[in-house]
Amino acid sequence: MNIVEFCDMGTKKLSAIKTVPTSGWAEEVAVIPNHRYVIRNNYSQWNSDLQRNEQKVAYLKLYVVDYTTNTSGSIIGAEVQYCEWTPEQ
Repeated sequence: MNIVEFCDMGTKKLSAIKTVPTSGWAEEVAVIPNHRYVIRNNYSQWNSDLQRNEQKVAYLKLYVVDYTTNTSGSIIGAEVQYCEWTPEQ
């Protein structure tokens, strides 16, 4: 099982995000330019016998630079920057 969730942290700097949010998580979000997000990936690690070994959690920090648009000006995506994050460090 793999569950990815996002939490909008507003416009604070990525370096200001020190702890994992306790609320505000969603599996889908509409991103906003200049906003920062924490991404949580809950996944299962499997052993060589294809038996689920343990549940793992990985985190990323994401910054939305701007929307990307097509030639007619419609939003078709977003330009983002991201980095892996280990909250305990």
